Formats: sequence, C-alpha cells, structure tokens
Amino acid sequence: MIPDTTHIRIDDDRRVHDGIRSKFESTLATPKFLAFSSGNVSVSDVTSSTATISWHTTKNVASLIEYGLSKAYDGVVFDLALVQDHSIVLTGLRPSTTYHFSVASTVSTNPKPTTKDATFGTAP
Repeated sequence: MIPDTTHIRIDDDRRVHDGIRSKFESTLATPKFLAFSSGNVSVSDVTSSTATISWHTTKNVASLIEYGLSKAYDGVVFDLALVQDHSIVLTGLRPSTTYHFSVASTVSTNPKPTTKDATFGTAP
C-alpha cells in the first residue's frame, strides 16, 4: 500500500461507488477535471494480484482510478495528494483476469472526468 492513498474495493453497490466519486469531487475546494491524453497512462509491474497505473498531468492535481471486470467499474482508488506524476497500485486483483479501468485528475468541475476505458491483464 502507498501511504496517504485511500484504497477502497466496492462489490456490486453502485450507490456506494457513486458516493465515493462524489466525495472525491467535493473534497477539493473547486474541483475541475483536467483533460489529458490517454496516451499518458501506462500500466506496469503487473503480477497475479497487483498492477501499477501511472500517468502525468500538466498541473498538480489529485488522482482517481475506477476499475473492474467490465466498464461498470466496481472498484475505485483515489489519492488526494496534488501531484503531476501519478502512480497508484491496485491490489487484491484476481490472477489471469482482464480488468477495465479509467483514470481522472481534478482541478475544477466537468461532468465526465475520465480517460477512455482501457484494459490490462493480470499474470497467472
């Protein structure tokens, strides 16, 4: 686990998931989601139960990753540290499984604050 990073796994409860996204957005004084190219997003250090997702933004902003077995994203991890180089480790993943994910970084309000859906596979 990374210090000062909140890791939350949500199973089959969309209201809780949406509540966490709302809390993330409202935690910052004036949230605005920063657009950035999904080409800046990379997945590394993939094992049978973990993966690191990293990306760069041009401003110091907080980070959020939504992930799951489909585009419905049943998990979310966020870090409120204001940084340009973002790196979050997803833990508790299943071996030999394809995961969908999307990342967001916030500096003020925008309705759809995510990159396009992407995927990675865990090791056996």
